[in-house]
Amino acid sequence: MTRLDPIIAVNDIKASAKWYEQIFGFKNAHGGKDFATLKSEDDEIILCLHKWGEYRHPSLIDQSIKPGNGLIKTH
Repeated sequence: MTRLDPIIAVNDIKASAKWYEQIFGFKNAHGGKDFATLKSEDDEIILCLHKWGEYRHPSLIDQSIKPGNGLIKTH
């Protein structure tokens, strides 16, 4: 079975990861100032958070790129 690891671009990794931990009970398995991997209780990757402008992904660098490019944009 193929699993998806959605990526959400955010301005504040630490605050965003903490929100997902509190609301959904996810665990931050890889945290830092530019990237976080959030996992479920059974250790499945559920969500990845990337900081805007990092990792050279065009849609993570240019916030003016329209939604629908496979990336959820949050502020």
